[in-house]
Parts: sequence; structure tokens; C-alpha cells
Amino acid sequence: MVRAGIGGLAANHGNAGQVTSQSIPFVYREGAEDSLSTAQHSATRAWCKLTNCHVIPESIEIMQECARKPGELYRMIGKPSVYRLAGLGPGGVNVIAKRCESAAAVAECSIYESVLSHLPVSMLCYYGLVADDDQQFCWLFLEDAGEEPYLLEVEEHRVLAGHWLGLMNVSAQELGTVARLPDRGPGFYLERLLASRETIREILEKWSLGDTDLALFRAIISHCDALEGQWGRIERFCNRLPRTLVHGDFAFQNARLRSGPAGTSLMIMDWEGAGWGSPAADLAQFVGGSLSPDIRTYYSVVGSNWPRVGLADLESQAELGRMFRLISSLDWTNSGYRAGVEEWYIGELNWCERELADWLRTADVQNQ
Repeated sequence: MVRAGIGGLAANHGNAGQVTSQSIPFVYREGAEDSLSTAQHSATRAWCKLTNCHVIPESIEIMQECARKPGELYRMIGKPSVYRLAGLGPGGVNVIAKRCESAAAVAECSIYESVLSHLPVSMLCYYGLVADDDQQFCWLFLEDAGEEPYLLEVEEHRVLAGHWLGLMNVSAQELGTVARLPDRGPGFYLERLLASRETIREILEKWSLGDTDLALFRAIISHCDALEGQWGRIERFCNRLPRTLVHGDFAFQNARLRSGPAGTSLMIMDWEGAGWGSPAADLAQFVGGSLSPDIRTYYSVVGSNWPRVGLADLESQAELGRMFRLISSLDWTNSGYRAGVEEWYIGELNWCERELADWLRTADVQNQ
């Protein structure tokens, strides 16, 4: 499988040179143990396969590396390995190589090719997709978003996110391909809620817990029960918003800013979890690293297209989105459970429990 991307690949790769026997320095993360040169690295070989051009990067930086170990995780959610290939792209730009499970890679590829390329929003250049030597995985190649961070405390950043998200949501509705994306409506989060509760129950049966931890596990199960009991009202309220393209993890770790002569642009990454549903989760405010887009700005963009949706409706939907993100956080926490990380796991569960308890205490779907 080799699919060239929409960005195009120039024959001149800037500062990237032809392959030689000379080993180019490898940039390691702290504690990494890998003796491969950049020329031998699987990311380099995949790029050469995609471009049909034998080039090597100036260096490779390990941004995230996730090696699967059988039985290591209680319930493994596939996490990609991500590398920065310096100077390898057209004009000598850096390229991000992302090795992930084939299904996730194909899903993200389709978002770049069939959706984002047709929307009037800033986006990363997508270079292409190529199968790994292990057919369970693929390599996705993207433009490097850079290192300029999105800062929650900067109002201009949140305004930018509100405008970007509103423009994406409204314009995506005009694309027929979007409705065929995976469902990201309330039913998706109910599935994650029930799966998380089952995982907690299974761990509870296998662990020997002290009174404090036992109370924690039982509290989370109780919160899940309470949410399930309210789900009919939650679903009816959520469905008041039009369905559209949803990122699903609209969070600071997936966002970068890019400043230029025309102003500052928002660059959003990691679309493998995207789908078709309510934008509530993307509107969530100040929870789990959410970008917390400015709701008034968002309303100024979508209001004329969604005349039945008012500002107060969007603020309430953002609160509902907070709960969706909490379910995702609980799901993510369970995916990281394994022997030896009990302290981390309990710490994350404590945070989830407090936030879920607060949402159940303060949110009102009874009369929505």
C-alpha cells in the first residue's frame, strides 16, 4: 500500500542528501536504546518507499515511541510511534513520520484526503501513507507542525480555536463524505462508559485493595451507573446540535500555532479518532487538556447557519462535552493499566472520580 498525499512530493528534497555509508547522527530521547542510523531507520525506509527516492534525514528525533509487549497492558489502545525527520521534506522542511495500526492510519488518511482538503481551514500538509513491513501497521507522513504552543491562558488563542472549530463544523456539513465517518455521537461515549465500568469491575476482582482504594473503585462504578441512568436525557439534549465533523480530542497536545505574515494559524493534528456526531466534546471547557475554544466566537461563526441554536445552548453543550471528555479520560486511564504502574493508575482514577462527581453534582440534564 503506497498512497501519495495531497501535498505533493518534490524531487528536490532540500537539505536531505543521497544515501551514503556515513552514519548521520541520531537524536535520541532520554534513556532510548537504539543503535540504528537514520539511513537504516524504518521511518526513513518507509519515506523512501513512498517517494521512490533514496534520501536520508539530517537526524531523527523520537517524539513518541510505543513498543507493544504482549500482555503489558490490561486493555491496549494502540498508540502510534512518532518521529521527526529533519530536512527530509520538500524544500528541506521537517517531516513527521507516524507509525500506527493500519485501521487508524487509513482513517486519518481519509480525513486528510477526503475531508480537510476541501474545508476552508488551516491544515497540515499530508504527504502520504505507506504500509509497514509488518502489515498490521502503516506509516503516515505529515508536515511538521512546529513547536509554537497553544496556551489556554491566552485569550487570543481560544478565540482562534473558536473561529477555526466553527468554520470547520459549518463547512464540513456540506461534504457528503463526512456523514460516512465513524459515529461520534452520544452512543459512542456510552459504549466507552460501559467498557470503562467493566474494566474497573474486572480490576477490582483481581486486586487486593485497601479501604481507600476500594472506596475509590466503588465510587467510580457508582458514577458510571448514575450516568447510564441519565443517558436518555443526555442523548436527547446532545442531539439538539446539528451533526458534523468531530475531532474527538480537541486538546492542546494536538494543536500548534503557526505565525506568519498573514497572521497566526491553528494547526490541528491526530485525526484518527475523528468522526461524525455532536461537536459537544470539542467545545468542552478547561478539562483534560481541552483547547477550550471561545464559545462566543464559535457562536458568531455557526449562528447564522444554525438559527435554532443559541449561545446558551452552546454553553450547555460545552458542559456536556466536559463529561464526554471525562469518559474518554477514564477510558484512556484504563488503557494504561499494567503491573508496576499502580500508583500512577490510582492517581489518575482519583482525578477522574473527583471530576465525574463534580459533573454529576453541578450539571443539570434533568430539565434540558
